[in-house]
Amino acid sequence: MMLMTFNDFESLFEYANDAIFLYELTEQGMPGRYVKVNQVACTRLGYERAELLSMSPVELISAERWLQLPKLAQQLRHLSHATPLTFEGSYRSKWGEDVPFEFRVRLLTHRNQPYVLSVARDLTDRKQVEFALRESESRYRQMAYYNHLTALPNQRMFEEQLLHYLDREDQHGHRLALLFLDLDRSRRLIDSLGRKVGDELVLSVAARLTAQVGKEGFTAHFGGDTFAVILPTVAAAAEAVDVAKRLAHGLALSPLSPSGHEVFVTCSIGVSVYPEHGMDAASLVRGADLAMNRIKSQGGNDIGLYNPAMQNVTVLGERIRLEHQLYKALEEGELSLAYQPKVRANSGRMIGAEALLRWDSHTLGQISPASFIPIAEETGLIVPLGEFVLRQASTQVKQWQREYGVAYPVAVNISPRQFLSTNLVKLVEGVLLETGLDGALMEFEITESLLMDDSERVIRTIQALRAMGIQVSIDDFGTGYSSLSYLKRFPVDRLKIDQSFVKDITIDPAHAEIVAAIINLGHSLNMKVLAEGVETVEQRGFLRARQCDEMQGYLFSKPVPADQLFSWLIEHG
Repeated sequence: MMLMTFNDFESLFEYANDAIFLYELTEQGMPGRYVKVNQVACTRLGYERAELLSMSPVELISAERWLQLPKLAQQLRHLSHATPLTFEGSYRSKWGEDVPFEFRVRLLTHRNQPYVLSVARDLTDRKQVEFALRESESRYRQMAYYNHLTALPNQRMFEEQLLHYLDREDQHGHRLALLFLDLDRSRRLIDSLGRKVGDELVLSVAARLTAQVGKEGFTAHFGGDTFAVILPTVAAAAEAVDVAKRLAHGLALSPLSPSGHEVFVTCSIGVSVYPEHGMDAASLVRGADLAMNRIKSQGGNDIGLYNPAMQNVTVLGERIRLEHQLYKALEEGELSLAYQPKVRANSGRMIGAEALLRWDSHTLGQISPASFIPIAEETGLIVPLGEFVLRQASTQVKQWQREYGVAYPVAVNISPRQFLSTNLVKLVEGVLLETGLDGALMEFEITESLLMDDSERVIRTIQALRAMGIQVSIDDFGTGYSSLSYLKRFPVDRLKIDQSFVKDITIDPAHAEIVAAIINLGHSLNMKVLAEGVETVEQRGFLRARQCDEMQGYLFSKPVPADQLFSWLIEHG
């Protein structure tokens, strides 16, 4: 066994990358004078070595941290030779700057005199990155939750606020009302006066509405000429209608003056009330929207209270029929998978594919996933559908491996209900065992909102999946609720930027900034970033310039049947 010589210790002490301090420990357990410091400590704090050796750690602690000294002294008194103490703090430099460090301190004893060896890692760069990320997250939240023209809460924030109101414990016994408001003939005004005047008109309407609603409710701007108001507490539906009349009257009473043009504005307002018109957010939103559109179809400039008779009976009947047929689809072999290539941004070469469920009904024809997936989620059929997708995709990848001698990872979407089920990990283990597939050839895409559900359980499940080699991605990122603090907790591999942001990146500065912020956020957390819905060369150029890692969309390929994927690969090199 080789023992460290004194010279070895001196070299390590002096030439370490971190600042190192050695100081005495007084009988009271307080830090005494420095007896040894290295050059890094001198350079970072701006002192000559002789100056530091005449000081103690207490003299370097900023005034606002003095209150922490008793706690530090207690920790130092209980310091042992075997177990180091690690904590974050800062020292005040000679020029008055607080320099953040991570201190790792250990007790040493020489001739019965206790000393503390403190290795201090400079956290300046890390703190700057964290600050930049918080700033980026703040800007991202502003862009994601507020309309960029009016700065009012947008539809996404409106929906979250509505859920919050409905979840309140004191909501029981109270009524809540939704008002959907659409400006009449605004398109004609914009066409005749121009977009700039149209924007000023919308800004004026937003200001007038906000002033009228005040603290009585929550006002949002969905974009264009559509606004919405939540009235958290109303005595009856008639009160909500009265508020709607007051808002409409306030808009129409006096003209607005965008760019000097005198414009009189009228509006159509639809009203729905909890609990009469629905017990959940979707029902209330649908009711207010139907009532508003009914008024517009009748000429506008009026208020309409939702009536269940407005619900299109044929739509409801179609939904019931779809639900019935979906139960049979699994048994009768009507479901299949299509595969959409994912490509590396800088080269355009395929790096994998996403498996997408398709339903070709014998009686109804091809059914859009947008029609049947919500039904599957509501009925619980999403779990057996998810298992079907997992088995089919695994079998297909293994088949490609046998036929072509090569295979690419395939991503499958896992619903929150399936992800939180107790048997998911066992199911996946069983499928991989049955097919003989390496877990590294599978990727699971989960929703951003899932991160808010039983986060410890979600983390354990992700860790179990990654232990099998499976990568985990957050799908449709930007449309959910996660924040930097949440993302840092989850061991995910990839962020997929929702296509609703990608669609307008070359024409909408707000969306462009959101996408750039998401890319920076993902990279700061060592995640790959994939952009969904890439359809134009201009979008591809924008994403490449922002260092997006991967892309997916119709610019490269639409989803294709399994037997066409490798044909596409060969054709595109």
